[in-house]
Amino acid sequence: MTDELRTPLDADRVKEALGASVLDEVREIMQAIQREEQIVLNQLVGEQGWTSQSTQVLNFISKMERAASGCRRKSAATF
Repeated sequence: MTDELRTPLDADRVKEALGASVLDEVREIMQAIQREEQIVLNQLVGEQGWTSQSTQVLNFISKMERAASGCRRKSAATF
């Protein structure tokens, strides 16, 4: 095995071996994938927030209905 194969590759040697244009193309593809995945992640987080808020609202409505029912029972009992 030669010394060249045993030494770690640095950025300049990689660029020389692959060509700068190939690395630029790969970088652009990776950035595009990252942007797309970030959009998906943002949508999922937004949906989770909406789900959590919906659950809180439904729980609140249920509590309000029980409270109103209790008030009606008390009101009916006093008359």
